[in-house]
Amino acid sequence: MAQVQCMKCGKLADAISGPVYGGKIGEELKVKICNACWKEWFEGLSIKVINEYRLNLGDPKANAFLNQQMRTFLKLDPPATP
Repeated sequence: MAQVQCMKCGKLADAISGPVYGGKIGEELKVKICNACWKEWFEGLSIKVINEYRLNLGDPKANAFLNQQMRTFLKLDPPATP
């Protein structure tokens, strides 16, 4: 299995196994975040954020908020603005 230098935990660890988001964000996650930190976000904290803030994921603003929370938790730089 491939390994990555994880931005969140700082360790050299197994890369994300399985699907993540599509597009550029998915590619970025696969090269910058380890599987353990991704699971911590995806299976745990993301659900708490959705429920706590009562996010409607059909709303683009809610998706943007969740994306920002994910980037903050995973210690990813903000996306580059065009």
